[in-house]
Amino acid sequence: MEKLRPTFTFTEDRLRQLQQVVPEAFADGKINWETLREALGEHLEDETQEHFGLTWPGKREARRLAALPPQGTLVPAPGEGVDEETTHDIFIEGENLEVLKLLQKSYAGRIKMIYIDPPYNTGNDYIYEDDYSEPLEAYLKRTGQMDEAGHKLTTNTRASGRFHSRWLSMMYPRLLLARQLLREDGVIFVSIDDNEVHHLRQVMNEVFGEENFVACLPTIMNLKGNNDQYGFAGTHEYTIVFVNNKEAAVLGEFELEEGESDEWEEDEYGYYKKGANLKATGKNAPREKRPHLFFPLYYSPESNALSLVRESKSDIELLPITDGKEMSWRWGKRKFSQNWHNLIIVRDGNSIESSAKSYNFT
Repeated sequence: MEKLRPTFTFTEDRLRQLQQVVPEAFADGKINWETLREALGEHLEDETQEHFGLTWPGKREARRLAALPPQGTLVPAPGEGVDEETTHDIFIEGENLEVLKLLQKSYAGRIKMIYIDPPYNTGNDYIYEDDYSEPLEAYLKRTGQMDEAGHKLTTNTRASGRFHSRWLSMMYPRLLLARQLLREDGVIFVSIDDNEVHHLRQVMNEVFGEENFVACLPTIMNLKGNNDQYGFAGTHEYTIVFVNNKEAAVLGEFELEEGESDEWEEDEYGYYKKGANLKATGKNAPREKRPHLFFPLYYSPESNALSLVRESKSDIELLPITDGKEMSWRWGKRKFSQNWHNLIIVRDGNSIESSAKSYNFT
């Protein structure tokens, strides 16, 4: 059985690309920084100027860690899989940073979707494969808040930052390598809770580009202790979504199953079918509950369209009345004015029904 030991690292590949663009900055395979700086000219960042960004103690080392070549190998384990002869799926078990490096040779730029559910930062030292726990004294010395003799150099030490720093140092190289695996139209989902959601978003802005941010989705709220944090439920969880290249990515669509196509129609915005009626229902639907959502719409028989104003004498006034009771619309005037194209209007004799289009967007 042959073991697979990739010699590829993405750093080497990037260096080859850089050498093709700026060959004069290389000598004997090494970079001449002064020549490279001169070639970059005005595009080089001025270190004396302030700029927005996220930094933490250990960030430089975390970036270096991502560039180190892998030390492990991928060893096939025949007989341990399911439907090995027919499936095209691969399950890899191992330390995830090392595995991400090993995957670069065969899968760089080929992965459509990545989902990460990392260990959450609980504000305590935790043991991880890369040993991202750090005693308080070591952190204070590394950040210049304590000398080697153990004497504090400031009366106001900032100690809690070590938990954020070590967590970010754990995530940073993994996100860098994950991005190299994604296709141009690839998408990545990362689950996270309140403790690091804001830091994670900033790191992903840096790694994937702020312009490629898609959404921060609230996914879980722990309701077991409804008022356990200052009157609010604690433990909220989120999923942050980025794409590798928003111009190439196709979002919000799913394939129709066989037999479903008859249920759908298509317009310039995509496939849709009939959604909810625009007249509200339920205990909060009566006019007295939502008086601001009781107003007339005007139907034009000529254009088969609705508007907020009567444009001709032939226009028919529509009110949200159900079984003789004054109710309310699901939408306000502003939403109506922005979504005329999202309406389905069906006239059957004197009956005029309106509903929203339900697109096949996820």
